[in-house]
Amino acid sequence: MPSIIFHNVNFSYDAPYTEVFSELSLLIDTSWKTGLTGRNGRGKSTLLKLLAGDIRPDKGQLETSTRTAYFPYAPTDYTLSSFNVIKDAVAPFRQWQARMDKLSAATENDSLQIFADIQEQFQQQGGYDIDGRIEKEADLIGIDPSPAQAIIRFAQRR
Repeated sequence: MPSIIFHNVNFSYDAPYTEVFSELSLLIDTSWKTGLTGRNGRGKSTLLKLLAGDIRPDKGQLETSTRTAYFPYAPTDYTLSSFNVIKDAVAPFRQWQARMDKLSAATENDSLQIFADIQEQFQQQGGYDIDGRIEKEADLIGIDPSPAQAIIRFAQRR
């Protein structure tokens, strides 16, 4: 059973001194579907950075029997569905599609060349199958693809 184990981990930032974890002990079974939630500044990103090996604990041990990676992504539009946030993180597919839709209605010869250039980028980046790829990945990690369309809203507390 692959797992991630934190043994009495302490971690703090130096300037200004901020203790994030003190004697953290945690077992995560990698077969679980796990999410981290919490208010800003409570250690979610720090935990993920420790897990990915980007930072090291001040004290204690971290054991993992699986590869990990940390991919932070901050959406620019907090009213988008999760599906569209993921899609935008891959490439500007929705922008390209909107531009192609507008250009397809234009009658100038220049518009046809611009359309062709955008369409080539769209196709090379997988624009015609991105929706299916997102749904497949959601399915592979055990998430029903239909909730991926739900609107996400982030409470930005500063």
